[in-house]
Amino acid sequence: MAIVKLYHYTPICLFEKIYNSGLIKASRFIKKDLGEGAAISLTSDLDSSGHGLTEGLAFEGNVPENTRTIKIDGINMTLDARACRITLGINDVSSKLIKASEYYKNNMVILLALEARAQYPHNPEPSEQLLMDVGHRLKSGAVKGKGHTWWYFLGDLPYRKVLNVEERSQDGSYFSIFDSYSRN
Repeated sequence: MAIVKLYHYTPICLFEKIYNSGLIKASRFIKKDLGEGAAISLTSDLDSSGHGLTEGLAFEGNVPENTRTIKIDGINMTLDARACRITLGINDVSSKLIKASEYYKNNMVILLALEARAQYPHNPEPSEQLLMDVGHRLKSGAVKGKGHTWWYFLGDLPYRKVLNVEERSQDGSYFSIFDSYSRN
C-alpha cells in the first residue's frame, strides 16, 4: 500500500470552511453516465493552470450566469479557486480514489469535453463550437490538456489527510501556511 500525493485547489474562504469543519467535502460533478455524483476533484499537477479553475477576474457589467462571484469594493470578482493548494496523502488502494481517465474509460468524450471546458474557466456555458475547437486543439497537441493528471475521491476526506497547505502569492508561486493550520 502506497500513499499518493495529490493536490486540491480551492479559494481561501472555502479552505477556511474545510479547516473549521475538519473535512474536505465532496461536491457535485458529472458522472460517466451523464448524471451527477459527488466527489473531490484532485490532481497530481503542481501547476494550477489549465484545470478549469477561476482566478479572481473582475467583471464589468453583466456576470455570466452560473459564475460564482463575490463583490469587492463594488466590483464583481470571480472566486480565486487557485488561491489555496492543499497537499493530500491518500492510500492508493482506496476504493474511493480513481483516476479520471479510468472513471471515464467507457466514455472518453466526457473527459475530452471537461478538458476543453477547463481551457475557459470563466465561461460557465461555452458554445458547442468553442468546445469542439478546443477539443481539436487538444487532440492535435496545440493545447496541452491536464486530464491525465485528474483524480476523483468519491466521498469526503478528513483533514488528517492534509500534508501541507499553501497560499498563492501575487507572482503565482505558492508559500506554505500549514503551520498556522496544523491540527497537531
